[in-house]
Amino acid sequence: LLLLLSSLLLLTGCLKDEVGGIRVSTDTSVDVHSVTRQVGFFLFHTGGPWTATCSAPWLKVVKESGPGGTDTLYVVTTQKNLTGTDRMAQVVIRSDGYDEVLNVKQTGEYAVFDIDPKTYTVPAEGGLMDVKFKTNVPDSLQLYVSSSFGDRLEDLREKESARTRKEAEGSLNWLQVVPNATKDTLKGFFLLAISHRKYAGRVDLDSLLIIQPPLPASE
Repeated sequence: LLLLLSSLLLLTGCLKDEVGGIRVSTDTSVDVHSVTRQVGFFLFHTGGPWTATCSAPWLKVVKESGPGGTDTLYVVTTQKNLTGTDRMAQVVIRSDGYDEVLNVKQTGEYAVFDIDPKTYTVPAEGGLMDVKFKTNVPDSLQLYVSSSFGDRLEDLREKESARTRKEAEGSLNWLQVVPNATKDTLKGFFLLAISHRKYAGRVDLDSLLIIQPPLPASE
């Protein structure tokens, strides 16, 4: 009788794990970059209704509940990480008395233009870019400019020094904008970016709108 009772208890426990447990199919940890709108996801299965919560102010759970079965939980960053170090958040899935803790790491790489709002007006006659920025990744930082403004810039650095990004750290005063002899106000974007560490492509850390009015019409 004792042996049979033990077997029944063991069977009941297995059934409860199968019906009410939480099984995560993907890795239980995910990395996201230090900017907003970075998305991470977890694929999981529950035997019944579930809820998901996160207490970190910089991370939002896109879908906070579901009926059960196989589902995908998406998280998205709502704040930049300007601390200079990686930070962690925990997402907890609950279902039928079970908890599953998922970890999200937001990296600490940052670069920000030191201007607010993120708009810079270039004089109609052109001149040096009087724009500064802050970053903790000077050696891997990349500067991009939209094609609408790319042909209006002159790089004043020597050819040898132009090969390194270290000279660009802190300021864009090595870039000169030519006069706007058109009849239109010109607009473009500057982007501070780094290469994606795991996949091809780049991650834009900050952007700056550039506006240049036309030269006054000569009488």
